[in-house]
Amino acid sequence: MHRECPDGPSPILVLPYFNGSGTPLCDMESKGAIVGLTLSSTRHDILKGILDSLCYELKFNIETMGKSGIPIQGLRATGGGARSPLWLQTKADVTGLTVETLECKEAGCLGSAVLAAVGAGIYDTIEQAVKQMVRPGMSYRPREEQSGRYQEQYQVYKSLYGCLKPVFHKM
Repeated sequence: MHRECPDGPSPILVLPYFNGSGTPLCDMESKGAIVGLTLSSTRHDILKGILDSLCYELKFNIETMGKSGIPIQGLRATGGGARSPLWLQTKADVTGLTVETLECKEAGCLGSAVLAAVGAGIYDTIEQAVKQMVRPGMSYRPREEQSGRYQEQYQVYKSLYGCLKPVFHKM
């Protein structure tokens, strides 16, 4: 299904606050919203709008961390989301950062294996085990043309919460 999603920003914007918003807004009264629907909107536009919105939230958090003195220079994706080339490329395009996966996508299992290997004496230190056991997977770099389009859409996205906040708090 994701192969039919638009390449680049969806014409649909989604506020993914279906259980309130997390960081950095932390507004548990906020609600989810889908904006920009037309009679020609497709389910793929909506799906891509959801993926885009999660990437916009990631960018918002990265910007907030940067303003707090915590610069983010790259991203590593693990778990189920690390299996979606569409989502990984979107993260790179939206954030402007390179997104890398690991050969082993399940970071929790890999971390347990690293600790077990040290505990069993196979490696002397966690650092040694990580150096031998953690291997890079795919790398997704931002595409300049798409990044510019996403930056424009991100500015609109960022304005949505402020516009809808009064409505959310009355619901």
